[in-house]
Amino acid sequence: MLMGQRLCLKSIQYDGLGEEYAHFLGSITGLERMYLLESFAAESQKLRDMFFHAIATNHGATLRHLMLPTYWRLPTSWIAKLFRTCPNITQLSLATECKTLEAMRILVPLLRKLWAIRVRFPTPDHHEKMAKDLAEHFDFPELRYIGLGKLVWELGGIYEKDGMRKRRVKKISREDVKDVEIWKMWSENVV
Repeated sequence: MLMGQRLCLKSIQYDGLGEEYAHFLGSITGLERMYLLESFAAESQKLRDMFFHAIATNHGATLRHLMLPTYWRLPTSWIAKLFRTCPNITQLSLATECKTLEAMRILVPLLRKLWAIRVRFPTPDHHEKMAKDLAEHFDFPELRYIGLGKLVWELGGIYEKDGMRKRRVKKISREDVKDVEIWKMWSENVV
């Protein structure tokens, strides 16, 4: 098999799943965009772990876009490990086992370049309040879009109210983010 330096791959999209893909990811380096689509087949924890190991070990320093299948719910420890090794992520789509604010507390200090995020949580309650809390209480200087479940918000400029700095938050449709890759790839591949 050719090594990544000879292949010069920058982007990869998987719509099937198997150990051979995980081994392939582990044999190359330097991917910038990785989209693991919802049409992925197996929900194997062993396979998920193989993919995460390859991502963290071989692509973390260069990876800017990462889209993981929603049925791969990540525990807190995996989120922390993955994003310590992927500091340049600008677009991220994942599912988590942990509660919303717990997950965001892990992500905040590690993903300063984050521009767009789609997150699926185990309990989809209170999405409106969560989006506002995320926008107002966490300092993502570059963040423009937050997706929680099927809902999307656009973050605007900063303003002061009652002596506190806040960001403007506007609920938008998924149509408004159709050209943002983590939504575009998802909508093109989900039936």
